[in-house]
Amino acid sequence: MQFLTTAEFKHEPEALNILGKLYYYGDGVERDENKALSYFKTAAEKNITDAMYNYAGILMKGDKASRAKGIHLIETAAKSGHALAMLHLGIFLRNFQTYHPR
Repeated sequence: MQFLTTAEFKHEPEALNILGKLYYYGDGVERDENKALSYFKTAAEKNITDAMYNYAGILMKGDKASRAKGIHLIETAAKSGHALAMLHLGIFLRNFQTYHPR
């Protein structure tokens, strides 16, 4: 944890994403979704596709504007080759078409 905390101050994007996961799941630290969101957002802004996916997952639980941003991040991560983002984008598009036929 000390390495990750030191990396936080150096703004290492991969480390920020890992810190986000630790706070999101409460793994070795007290669970804090707000801290997780902040770490994921910062790492996503530095083009870490896993962080985009993680940040999107939290945003998808929010209001319509947050969900729209989440979908955009999942699309971006999917286009970059993130396998889970591809899977969830496909599920989302399938469900969207089910509920809103053309």
